[in-house]
Amino acid sequence: MSWQKTARLAIAAFVLVFAVIVVLALRQRKQPAAAGQAPARKDSATTAETGRGVNELVNKEGKVLHNLTFESSATYPHGRKKLLRITLTLPDRGNRTVVVTADEGELLTSPGGEIGTAHLIGHVRLKTSDGFEVTTGEATYDEAAGMLNVPGQVGFARGRMKGSGVGATYDRNREVLWLLAQAHVTLAAGKHGEGAMDATAGSAGLARKDHYVKFTGAAHLTREERAMDADEITVMLTDDDERPRAAQLRANSRVTGGSGESPTMTARDIDITYSDDGQHPQTVQLRGDSHIGGGADKSSTMDARDIDLVYGDGGGPLQHAQLVENAVLQLPGAARAGSRRIAAKLIDLGLAPDGTTVTSVNAADTVQVDLPPDGDAPAKRIRSATLAASGGAAGIQNATFGGNTEYRESRAARGNVTEVNRTARALRLVVATKPGFGAIEQAEFHGNVHFVDGTQFTADAPYALYHVDRDQIDLGPFEGDPGPPAHISDGRVVVDARTLEFVLSSRKLKADTRVRCSMQPDRPQPKAQTPAAGAPADRPAKVPSMLKRDQRVNVTSNRLEYDGAAGHAVYLGHARLWQGETVFLGDTIVVDDSTGNLEVNGAARTELMLENPDKATGKRTVSRTIGTADVFVYDDAKRLATYTMQNESLTQGRRAHLVGPDGDITADKLELILKPEASELDRAEGYGNIVVKEPARTVSGARMTYGADSQQYIVTGTPVEVIDITPPNCKKSTYATITFHRGADTAEGAGRGNNPITSGAIACPAGRQ
Repeated sequence: MSWQKTARLAIAAFVLVFAVIVVLALRQRKQPAAAGQAPARKDSATTAETGRGVNELVNKEGKVLHNLTFESSATYPHGRKKLLRITLTLPDRGNRTVVVTADEGELLTSPGGEIGTAHLIGHVRLKTSDGFEVTTGEATYDEAAGMLNVPGQVGFARGRMKGSGVGATYDRNREVLWLLAQAHVTLAAGKHGEGAMDATAGSAGLARKDHYVKFTGAAHLTREERAMDADEITVMLTDDDERPRAAQLRANSRVTGGSGESPTMTARDIDITYSDDGQHPQTVQLRGDSHIGGGADKSSTMDARDIDLVYGDGGGPLQHAQLVENAVLQLPGAARAGSRRIAAKLIDLGLAPDGTTVTSVNAADTVQVDLPPDGDAPAKRIRSATLAASGGAAGIQNATFGGNTEYRESRAARGNVTEVNRTARALRLVVATKPGFGAIEQAEFHGNVHFVDGTQFTADAPYALYHVDRDQIDLGPFEGDPGPPAHISDGRVVVDARTLEFVLSSRKLKADTRVRCSMQPDRPQPKAQTPAAGAPADRPAKVPSMLKRDQRVNVTSNRLEYDGAAGHAVYLGHARLWQGETVFLGDTIVVDDSTGNLEVNGAARTELMLENPDKATGKRTVSRTIGTADVFVYDDAKRLATYTMQNESLTQGRRAHLVGPDGDITADKLELILKPEASELDRAEGYGNIVVKEPARTVSGARMTYGADSQQYIVTGTPVEVIDITPPNCKKSTYATITFHRGADTAEGAGRGNNPITSGAIACPAGRQ
């Protein structure tokens, strides 16, 4: 900033010139004219006129202090004196010689001879031996006010520097210089193209004592492809006036990087402090409607009421920024993704040594983070009260959101891509992202978690872990996190368990420990619903027809594996399914709610509530039929219930066994065929090691058919064995085939080939004699 100092010295020299002229003029007036030598006066208004004159002031050491020459002088009444063709030489002024010339100069003194005003007119020029030159057309000095006034065009130059303006003032007492209008200062580039500067303003001022220069009125400064604009710009200088210490931009402020690499800063006011060398900003404060953007990375911006920036030591890159009130930080995204946006009342961020990579973000009050879609992935929005994000040299990779957090994913349907509309709420959210606050890879929800996908799927838990890349959420307890036990509902099935794993796109579910599930009854569906992403078309769960479709079906087990898209559920470990008094139990229960099929494996037990019409009265009653086997399978389309012994070894397998109003039947395999659209038995089929027990009769055979309407049994075997317990006449008979009716005392038997009819008395069982 040496041009400010030079300009200051130049104006000081002007003041000195006026002082010298005044002194010499007064001295000239005191010298008596030689008698008889007074020339004729050219101007009758003068009181005295002289020709060319030279005045030189020498100190007692003989050193010339100044030299003044003029072509002529004229003295007027009231103390006014005019000198023409003035040349003033001031040797050795600050190690430089100063020469001032003007067409004329006027001096006005008081009646007491005190200095009043001095006025230089016409081609006023000041030149120094070191190359500094100031030119103007007119200048006036007022001794009483200590003010120098230049009313017209003024210019100055020295080496690479030039300046101009219209009108100027210099306050000698305050040592303040002002270019009053059209101020323009330039500094040409050096040998290597460095240091060029251009400054324009409505006016410009330099305060020597306070070490600052001020530009007002559409002020514009450029230096080495950097520009500053404002209604007013003040540059604070070091004590030696050689380097800028700070810059203050006021009203409509703007700082830009002319090369396009540096960002643009705009605000109502901008304050900049510089490093010790005066070349690099150390801190920047933007106040009022602040904005930072552009530069090499067009997608990275900052907006707020106020923004504070801190740069590295010694001209290092940006290291810290704070945005206050209506703060918005926009970060660049991946190549195919848009920028990421963080908004809050307050945002505080730290940067890596490169000055561009954000390594920390802390935000408070109404935080909102918007992450754009990446390919087919949905866009994401997170709202919370606070945000604390951190990372290493690669940028932010972890972020914690606190205070009633809301996480949302959205994507419009297009082509084969389904619509996504997901929302999750929790007390706290912790996300892991790709480097640089990139795509979210994992999200942890803590406390009172509530998850909604589409209009059908909901989930609740104290804790949820969302594997974004796998589209899976894991629900369960977490130490210190409040909330209900893990719970999921997809519109067809409701599941509660200690832990749940659910894949949103495929609708696959795993549940573990204290599993409780309910299949929802049929109910009217809204005409327009948004299914969850990847979900099948909305449809109610289809329950086995032996169950009521308008009532809930409940299941408990140790574990559950459920494929919601296929409607296939496997309940493992102490499984129990029931609706009212109808019960299915086993080691494993398999339910297909798309077909209504059901399967029980391992120690299967069923309690079926079947209708029994009374032929005599026409009334229908409901009674329980209990079945046991290794395996129970129900085919809803065929309305076929099958009980099977899985292991043929009688010592290990569990034979099929039915007990109910239609009898007590045991076999290797039993089939119950239900009537269409009713929980009513049509017939029963038995295979292998048949045993039919009645109060007074036991029938054993290889094959059995029972008709529910006729209540008739047909048993065949090789042979069929019948034990009649009718004390005291108990007997054992064999047949190839036997037909009898439930509860009837009579039976019809037939022999065939190697199985003739035989009969003989036997001892009645103990207690039955």
